[in-house]
Amino acid sequence: MDHRALAALIIRVAGLLAIVSAITYATKSFGPFFVADTAQKVGVELLLASAFVSVVIPIALGLVLVYFPGMITTRVLRIEGLESGSESDTKALQRVAFTTIGLWLTLYAVIDAVYFYSRARLYFRFFQDMPAYSKLPPLSPDDFGGLLASGLQLIIGLWLLIGNRAIVNVLTRLRG
Repeated sequence: MDHRALAALIIRVAGLLAIVSAITYATKSFGPFFVADTAQKVGVELLLASAFVSVVIPIALGLVLVYFPGMITTRVLRIEGLESGSESDTKALQRVAFTTIGLWLTLYAVIDAVYFYSRARLYFRFFQDMPAYSKLPPLSPDDFGGLLASGLQLIIGLWLLIGNRAIVNVLTRLRG
């Protein structure tokens, strides 16, 4: 199996994982639609945008990765058909792996951030309508930790996505 075929296989598997994860996260996105007050208080636009970002975009990206891995390896990553054997030939595969992981982390960091933002906005909107509370409660520790984790995941994902060539070169130098 040459490097292009292996890179295409890695990209296809990443696309399949993105689709499966998006389907499992769909329950979080469509839950607010089943509560009548939610659409009135928050707005249907915010609910639809949240569902679109957390379900439709990852499924569409997963389908692109599954059905067009050859185009991604040749046009986006510019991987030529390499013969296996030498250490320098594996640089291209490492770049594909780091790019795929970086894309995965970046995509899900954005999805998680939108989820936490929508959840916090919905939470604060409900408290505004309750006259017994004079001020809004602070953000929950779980949401704060989730936002921090999403931010860190976004930084690492973008680093892997943008700096994959430099990372592979450093790892090659460290190996000898």
